[in-house]
Amino acid sequence: MAATVLLAGCGGADEKQAQVTPSSFVSQVCTSVGAWQQGIQSGSEQLDRKLKSAGSPADAKLALEQLVASWVASSERVVANLHAAGVPDVKGGATISAALVNTFQSAATDLRTLEGEVRSLPTGGSALHHAVTRLGSSLQGSLANIGVGLEGLHSSELRKAAEQSSSCKGLGAAGAR
Repeated sequence: MAATVLLAGCGGADEKQAQVTPSSFVSQVCTSVGAWQQGIQSGSEQLDRKLKSAGSPADAKLALEQLVASWVASSERVVANLHAAGVPDVKGGATISAALVNTFQSAATDLRTLEGEVRSLPTGGSALHHAVTRLGSSLQGSLANIGVGLEGLHSSELRKAAEQSSSCKGLGAAGAR
């Protein structure tokens, strides 16, 4: 997923942010993104179980609403944490930091839009099932945009720090470009 691209370019950003070491930066980024990624994955797994055991379409819709609301909250937290991570003291650090924050901000915005769509889902007949399938595709597209938003950002210093960071290894980011 985005983990491989993440450490090719990572951040959270504006000129007022503190400059931090590459190792501090990647540790904070990987911890924040790892928690976000885990929340998305575990929420999807829980939703599958809840949808299968839902007593009615209205129950299924409620489970979906709750899940998407948790994803929105988690995404807003990761944006705040990425911003708080500072600017890595590397060439292009401010650009890398800003791109990472902006990319996850865009994902949070997409999820807020998805949240509104979920609230308006029908609960009759097969309409909910079709709508959920369509929303799943929309979510996958939003998550894929994270990697796209980070393409072209590279820092050998951040990559090296990621390779040495235990929090990044959990993301599989140590093999980043």
